[in-house]
Amino acid sequence: MATVLTETENELIELYTEKAFQAYQSGKLSEAARCAQRILDFDPEDANALFLKGATIGRASKPGQLYIEQAFAIWKPLVNQLEGEDKTLMIDAISHAFAMMTETPVMLGFRFWSSYYSLGTIQTLRDVLQELLRLSGALVAEPRDAWIPPLFRANYVTWVYDVVGADLAVPTSCEEAILDAFYDMAHALYELAKRMPPEVPGAPLLRRRTLQALANFEERNHRDGHPERRAYLLQEQSLLA
Repeated sequence: MATVLTETENELIELYTEKAFQAYQSGKLSEAARCAQRILDFDPEDANALFLKGATIGRASKPGQLYIEQAFAIWKPLVNQLEGEDKTLMIDAISHAFAMMTETPVMLGFRFWSSYYSLGTIQTLRDVLQELLRLSGALVAEPRDAWIPPLFRANYVTWVYDVVGADLAVPTSCEEAILDAFYDMAHALYELAKRMPPEVPGAPLLRRRTLQALANFEERNHRDGHPERRAYLLQEQSLLA
């Protein structure tokens, strides 16, 4: 049931909505979240405030602290109760917010690794990529969630490019834990690359470069204890041949 509001409450909601979006667009996420919550105190079903609540939570994501799932816990009920143009506009707004909230941890994760080359930084980058892979399926629980996979498809190229588009140095002569974490990261990155829409300019090249990173790793760090890695590489190379 829709909340019945007084004229004064509606005016306050309009004021807080304007302030919330201004703050959000300026990157003042705490202020945007505060204004959104003030709106929700008046009307718990306000679509703009619910969008902003999810967006501000999600945009707080960073390597080691991802809040993507929490954002969608707010967005999914919101989108699924909308219809027609309202639903289309909301999905479009979420699409833009999703791109921002996911590129930041991927980009920062790569920068941390390329700057410090430590076990912690490569594990963090690995975890970000693996979580994106997991969420691409986990967030779709029923047919009405069909609006979610296109959000991921629209960003695969960006995520892959943020890592392999730069000079991805393959480690060698490192401790085994670093090598294992790097392989898992590169494997996750390639799995993301396989999902890139092939018609997008640059996608085939990025997929080949991502697979080449795995090939470089295997050439420099082959270990008899991991025959599955060579088998996977040969399989994927044959598919791209």
